[in-house]
Amino acid sequence: MSKRNQNFSLYAGESPLIFIELDNPDGSAFDPSGSTLNWWAATTSHEASADVLIKKSLGSGLTIYGTGVNLKLNSIDTINLPPGYYYHELKIFMPGGDVSLACTGTMVLRPSFDMRNLAFARFAGSGALKNP
Repeated sequence: MSKRNQNFSLYAGESPLIFIELDNPDGSAFDPSGSTLNWWAATTSHEASADVLIKKSLGSGLTIYGTGVNLKLNSIDTINLPPGYYYHELKIFMPGGDVSLACTGTMVLRPSFDMRNLAFARFAGSGALKNP
């Protein structure tokens, strides 16, 4: 069930919706009924749970959709992180107690200009600028 190298990139402060396909080892569709899904991103795969930078779970950033799960990142999740490479993974905790690592990969965070606190001037009139 584990899919390695599920890499993606985004700009800091972006709000992407990322689809993660879920299937069984034989290729059939995975039934998530009764399962708990958790996704997280950190600087490395060896981070302690307290050092995880972004966490998502069902109902809080993860939504079952068709044959997989949608991961919704919000602007606030990444706007204050430094650009770089981050490890991410999705784990499934099944009703019987089994745990499956559904996917792992690299999240590439690209720099972006933070314009949240900038004031923009509004021009009146035709908008055409004239030389003095």
